[in-house]
Amino acid sequence: MGFQGRRWLFENVIVNAESGPALMVSDVTDVEIRRFTTHEPNPDAPVIEFERVKDALVQDCKAVEGTGTFLQLKGEKNEDIEMRLNRLSKARKALEGKGVKVESTYSAGL
Repeated sequence: MGFQGRRWLFENVIVNAESGPALMVSDVTDVEIRRFTTHEPNPDAPVIEFERVKDALVQDCKAVEGTGTFLQLKGEKNEDIEMRLNRLSKARKALEGKGVKVESTYSAGL
């Protein structure tokens, strides 16, 4: 599932992708992702992938057993990305990439 544009809100969403990331967000300004998870993670792909994303909040999300990377930032043009109160201890890596402010994130592998 992929999205582009401005002002997106994903709340209480479960996505089970057959391949690749469960959620791909590119060229987006102002996005909030709250209580997002997948029940069938692809260990070779992130659950969420950002590319050229500005002003984003990832909050109250959960990684399940078998999760590889939860959030991957592709490229160098992601700005003002914040993670809060996520339960990511079951992910091999909570985050891959640079430019994220992490507050009160319960996770392993940062």
